Amino acid sequence: MDVWDYFDRRERECRDLGLVPSDTIPEQFLEMKGSDGTRGLVMARYSMSDTALIEVMEIVEIVDGTHAHRAKYSYYLVVDGVEHYARERDPSHAIAVHGHGLHHAWEPADPISFVQFVKNSWDRISDLADEAHDDPLDDPLAPEQ
Repeated sequence: MDVWDYFDRRERECRDLGLVPSDTIPEQFLEMKGSDGTRGLVMARYSMSDTALIEVMEIVEIVDGTHAHRAKYSYYLVVDGVEHYARERDPSHAIAVHGHGLHHAWEPADPISFVQFVKNSWDRISDLADEAHDDPLDDPLAPEQ
């Protein structure tokens, strides 16, 4: 296994999870110079709907030629330009693995896979849509109060 195998897997996962690469910021899968295929960088933005997107950054290392380790990652769900949900591993922070909620409010979190982050994000988008439909003021067919 090398970083190119990892990059191929990530692209398949994105397609399978219903993510569409952004028109404005293309996916970037870069092997780090001099790494001989053992270190790479993923930077991407994926559309989930007209108003929701996921921003991704990963630094990945291939360990013993057998598996990938995400030495650093950040995944952000942004809806209508507002950050709603994020998970990170950043060794430069006092607590390397952590999360963020609405408006980048810090919150404790466990490590998360990219696939699980995307599944959680789809759930959150569904919840936001349900909340919007629960507000009769936003429903043009709702009887007047």
